[in-house]
Amino acid sequence: MKIKLSAVIFLFVALTLSCCQTAEVSTEADVTAIQTLAASWKTAVESGDIDGYMALYADDIVQMPPNAPAVKGKQALEEKCLGLFGMFTVEVTWPVAGTEEIIVADGWAFHLSEFVEWLTPKAGGDKIEMRGKIIEVCQKQPDGSWKFAREIWNLNGPTGKE
Repeated sequence: MKIKLSAVIFLFVALTLSCCQTAEVSTEADVTAIQTLAASWKTAVESGDIDGYMALYADDIVQMPPNAPAVKGKQALEEKCLGLFGMFTVEVTWPVAGTEEIIVADGWAFHLSEFVEWLTPKAGGDKIEMRGKIIEVCQKQPDGSWKFAREIWNLNGPTGKE
């Protein structure tokens, strides 16, 4: 009986202590890494660097664009973006000043902000302006780097021509 009671007490203490562990909290380095990831995205998109762009995404990326089916996996994302990069020159303001929020916990980060994007057709035509909101879910990789794992955005209204 004494052994059973000791085992129960040990189990109770172990469970209690495991429940009291705090989650990994956001560090300044993590927030800076997420901001750097966003800046690298802007650079890759504006320069049309598909390899640089794809390097920012996790292998199991799920992208949920407005008014379109979800894009699942790096290969599908690359195919989609090759078309976009082939058709348009892109300029972007992301994040819009004063709209950025970054929350980091347990190897995941949530990056919320607004954006303004201008698409100029390479075949000629008017520049298209899009304004919207985006949530990027970032995942810390085994090497300590961060990558985009999930993203969803929507537009504030119809696209406009400049």
